[in-house]
Amino acid sequence: MRELLQNADDAGATIVEYVLDTNTYSNGPLLYDGLKEYQGPALLARNNSVFRDEDFASLSSVGDSRKRHEASSTGKYGQGFNSVYHWTDGPWVYSRRWLLLLDPHEQWSVESGQPGGPTWDVVKERENKEIQNHLQTFRAFNLDISQEMDETIIRIPLRTKGQAITSKIVAREISIEEIKDALDQFGREVREGGLLFLKHIQKVTVRINDDVIWEAKILQYCPRSLKSVAVIPPGNNLMNAESHRARQEIPVVFKEVFTPTTERGTKHSLSKLFNLDVEFTIGDVPIVYRYLVHHTMTRSSGNKELDEWAQERKLFGWVAVAAPIEVSQNPPNFQSASDHMDGLHTSSIQYCLIH
Repeated sequence: MRELLQNADDAGATIVEYVLDTNTYSNGPLLYDGLKEYQGPALLARNNSVFRDEDFASLSSVGDSRKRHEASSTGKYGQGFNSVYHWTDGPWVYSRRWLLLLDPHEQWSVESGQPGGPTWDVVKERENKEIQNHLQTFRAFNLDISQEMDETIIRIPLRTKGQAITSKIVAREISIEEIKDALDQFGREVREGGLLFLKHIQKVTVRINDDVIWEAKILQYCPRSLKSVAVIPPGNNLMNAESHRARQEIPVVFKEVFTPTTERGTKHSLSKLFNLDVEFTIGDVPIVYRYLVHHTMTRSSGNKELDEWAQERKLFGWVAVAAPIEVSQNPPNFQSASDHMDGLHTSSIQYCLIH
């Protein structure tokens, strides 16, 4: 889930939604009989960015990651999309007008003429009964298949006991309870700063079927002080425009430092400092966390030999640190930097991402 969140952020998405669909869909014929075993419970990840043609192409083989060549992608060294194979033997991707059904074992897809990953034009074939039956598995969302959509949905059918026996990827059955636990753990990670160093994501929602389990979002409007504020009212608040602008400028700043052009000029280092207000809600209880976030990017460490070593490996000097400074109500294990001042000693929890 972290990898898919990072991928969505790299693609410029601002909204991400995860849905654990516990249903099994078994009505009607499918494109291929071998796809029947992928109609059961699944985790779906939806975001408001689109898969490019090259993104579809990069999924054609397990282990490929084209982001490795994109310097500004935080997750370029992660497993990216391939992380879904921990839970499934056959992920699906629906974006724009295209439905991609991946078959890394090349079992049912050989007869399609596109072994490993056939693609269908949903808009063109929207009257096709088999296509319609496949798209029933996406009914957690209100989709209009008659036109292109400006979003991406990744469906991860949970590996069954039978698939685990023959899988050459991971020989382990994945249960609904395991995914529920993973969603809870993911929620803890997001609550503890999981959105702080992303460049675009504004909101993450997690559902089990129709029930929202938790939600996290970057607030655009917040009061000057969070003290004793349990719910942020819609009016008379301070718009955090400067902070949002600073966060959105991070990819631009990166290019100015590490991929300078004649128009931009050459900058050896740049820093960004801003507040970030994150609201995390479980049930009907929202808690707002305020962080001070600092990004520093530098082209040189001061050591020529080290700089040459880093350039050869396409490594970049980019450090980001975030410190919690205020909270609307005190959750367990939260320490505000301003609450523990004693001379030169400050006690706080700090989150750090090093590029």
